[in-house]
Amino acid sequence: MSSDVQPGDATETIDGDLLASLRTETSAPLTVAVDWGSATCIGNVRARNEDAHGHLDDVLFVVADGMGGHPGGELAARTVVSGILSSATRPIDDWVTVLRQVNDQVRIAGRGRGYDKAGSAVVMAAIGAGLVTIAHVGDCRAYRRRGFELQRLTQDHSVREELLAAGVDTATMPERKASLHALTRYMGAADENAMAEVSAMAPIVGDRLLLCSDGVTRQLSEEQMVHALTGRTCSAAAELLVTMADEAGGRDNATAIVVEFGAALAGQRGQTGRKTP
Repeated sequence: MSSDVQPGDATETIDGDLLASLRTETSAPLTVAVDWGSATCIGNVRARNEDAHGHLDDVLFVVADGMGGHPGGELAARTVVSGILSSATRPIDDWVTVLRQVNDQVRIAGRGRGYDKAGSAVVMAAIGAGLVTIAHVGDCRAYRRRGFELQRLTQDHSVREELLAAGVDTATMPERKASLHALTRYMGAADENAMAEVSAMAPIVGDRLLLCSDGVTRQLSEEQMVHALTGRTCSAAAELLVTMADEAGGRDNATAIVVEFGAALAGQRGQTGRKTP
């Protein structure tokens, strides 16, 4: 049903000329976003929705999740989304640098309101000519649904994920469940604790990309996510994901963006990080 990122799979860490090589090596038809939809809900526990999301035409999509428990989470998430979308008025080749600049904006906005620890997780996708660039910080996630298989494209920057990577069985630590979800990287942090992780994916016709906050992933199984992503429009899929999360307890804000890829028309080519006419 599902698989995580593996070396040599469709998703690779960007290194050197990887973007160019992915564009030239793929033999599949050139793909573009042909449908997309988004949804968000406050849930049943939070006093307000500290998630934020946005898009630029059909080439750039962003989901941000303000850190709960710290004042300024809502402000941080909104600042992240607006900063990323504002940066895309020009072609972008280095999203790590862009997100570092947006991180500075979060810190300035938070301190201006007296929120020294305002922070947010984020995941974004920039869609170009047959290639999707994904960047994330924190525990917002990206998934690809291909057929009936769901592949997770990002690894959380959290205490739990780092322990699992080190071979520690976190299931034996139920008393530390809350602290296991603490973020090791987030927007609004200092220095390397805000460093973005960037990867690339070459989609094929029929693929669907899901960007979501942990209000979705911590309440739904991957089988439920595949069900929601299959057999309905992207808007209906996004709405169903957040509704299911709400009905599963709504213990957090939940936000989802679903994008479907199809064959590009003759002369149609996406421009990663560029406004289209």
